Amino acid sequence: MKGDAKLQSDSPLESVSEDRLGYGSFADQLAETIISRTPSDGYTIGIYGPWGSGKSTILNFVGEEIEKRDVEITTVKFNPWWFTGQADLIEKFLTQLGASLESDSDMTNIRENLTKLSGALSTLPLNAFTGVPADQLVGTAHQLLDEEPGSVNEIKQEIESDLRELDGTIVVVIDDIDRLNPQETLQMFQIIKSIANFPNVTYLLAFDRSVVVDALEEEGNIKDGYLYLDKIIQLPLHIPTQRSEALESLFLDSLKSISEEHRVDTERWSVLLHQGLLPMLDTPRDVIRLSNTVSVMSATIGTEVDFVDLVGLEALRVFYNDVYQEIRSTPQRFVGYRSSGYRRNEDPDEYVDILPNEEEEKEAVQSIMTTLFPNVSDNLNNKFSSYDNWNKKRAQRRICHRDRFPVYFRLDIPEGELATPEIGTILSIATDYNELESELRELLDEPGREQATKASTFFRRLPERMDEIPDQGKKNFIRAIFELGDKMVSCQPLNAQVNEVRHLTLLVETLIGELDEDEIELLKSAISEGNSPYLSSWCLKRYLRDLEEEDSETYSRKPEWISKTQIEELKPAVIESISTAAGNDKLVDIPSLRKPLGIWVEFGDTDAPQEWVDDLTESDEGLVKFIHKMSGITIVNMSQPVFYLDPKWLYDYIERDTLEERLESIDTEEIEMANEVIERYETAVEMIENGKDPSTTENWIFGDRLN
Repeated sequence: MKGDAKLQSDSPLESVSEDRLGYGSFADQLAETIISRTPSDGYTIGIYGPWGSGKSTILNFVGEEIEKRDVEITTVKFNPWWFTGQADLIEKFLTQLGASLESDSDMTNIRENLTKLSGALSTLPLNAFTGVPADQLVGTAHQLLDEEPGSVNEIKQEIESDLRELDGTIVVVIDDIDRLNPQETLQMFQIIKSIANFPNVTYLLAFDRSVVVDALEEEGNIKDGYLYLDKIIQLPLHIPTQRSEALESLFLDSLKSISEEHRVDTERWSVLLHQGLLPMLDTPRDVIRLSNTVSVMSATIGTEVDFVDLVGLEALRVFYNDVYQEIRSTPQRFVGYRSSGYRRNEDPDEYVDILPNEEEEKEAVQSIMTTLFPNVSDNLNNKFSSYDNWNKKRAQRRICHRDRFPVYFRLDIPEGELATPEIGTILSIATDYNELESELRELLDEPGREQATKASTFFRRLPERMDEIPDQGKKNFIRAIFELGDKMVSCQPLNAQVNEVRHLTLLVETLIGELDEDEIELLKSAISEGNSPYLSSWCLKRYLRDLEEEDSETYSRKPEWISKTQIEELKPAVIESISTAAGNDKLVDIPSLRKPLGIWVEFGDTDAPQEWVDDLTESDEGLVKFIHKMSGITIVNMSQPVFYLDPKWLYDYIERDTLEERLESIDTEEIEMANEVIERYETAVEMIENGKDPSTTENWIFGDRLN
């Protein structure tokens, strides 16, 4: 890498002369539209595009194109994100609009009246608008203005009168609306539609349409945010889709400063670039993110790695970190190759647990993995390879050779990751449980990788360092997992792509398998002393299910040290964990209630579960929470959580007639999530009436599309 090479900024471009992606022509046409075709009674133009797609760059280009023309146009830039969380956006907007107008005879009255309008509006309860349904906002705003005696309406009419007589147009450019919180987003559109809907003023807005729609629906209490937005935006424009060759050129140019020091296998590079990298590069920001990380890693380990492998690995780290972390933590799945005498009797690894579901994404990730790792290619194609001199891979510094593999991760400390010294510090106190638990609790408050906490990140790294942990430390880690496990699961967002509870269960099995002691006693003690009834129930159910499947051909999960007798010994510890949480009023707050409650009923041999449910559901709020916690959840497209419910799960605890009578009487406006939960129940009942199984997630995902 050249010594003077610098990282690229993802700041928006200022001048059309810097255009690399064909935005200049789009900006030129838009500028001409604003100048020649927008009506004089006011107009609103929206530029839609995802974050990083170049919206701010296009706004700068449009401004430059307008300046080139000899026209009477005043451009006012307003970025509401600068004022987020501060004073009322209405006041800030009107103040900045007035301050941006020139102090000439045509503008003086307008400037003064904008200042007066800002002051007059500050006396009105404008913040109350955010509690009004969005499709009523316009009428509410006008009503408040009309009711205010004299001053506000008169000032606004004077501004409108002066603007109609203005020679020229005012173009108000507003960027970063999609960075506002929902309340501020709603207020910003209230300003545009109801407060500052002035003649001879054209609004040019840039935002991610889906983000804004979500905010409007959340804050404005409307069903169709897209329809509402269409009523405000009179000319919706989508950012031109970048041509793949333009992004390719931009990416290759960004690598020129570092590629000279690397000898590149052109055949492998071509496959990586066109089948793996380019499908991942959707925006200029994606290009900058990847090229910058390659630049940094090349500067630190470039002389010790293969360039193609480095770029491919960094692409996975930036865009598919779950795949990257799996490669990093389980090298045995990737390094080496599948020889004719190697695991011939075992089915090949198909990597279904880490490959994306979306076909195009799956193909791109798979292409990178097969380019980097012959073993992945062998497994996916169910073939065996023969390398006469495998150590050539080591000489070529390829990541697929186990001796070279660690080099690629030596200095990688991405945001949310734990540095090697941090992990070492925790391992050094592993034999002192109190100190260990305190340190892990602190990590629960810090964001980690893949939407998890640093505590979760640490436990994902633990298997890599198993040889460094003394037996007492392993026992303490098992204990800590059952103390903090439910908190770690709860800290994950609903759409997290890593199954936290499954990972912790497998980690416990790994730790116990490393010890030469009574495994079941260790597990019983950790469960009964811990505060994780959900994790404990999940473990028990897993072992019970595995025991039932033990004779099946596909069975391969249950640890060798778990027998039917030992599972029976484990049940009282799990029941104790559940009942303790119930007694401490913490059971309803665990990640999911159905499994622990079912275990409590099945193996507890008391009336306590029903009594607990009766106490919880005595209030309407408790009933809503109970139904929600008894619901299941599935993830669609690796991101969208979908709740589902089978009424039978509720009828085991509440009679149907009683339940439905209670639901009909609930004040849905007073109880959080009441509408959503009641609708979920009614949908489930309707499925049953239509002969569908509500416990089948496909019926909730696809609905009427299923036969």
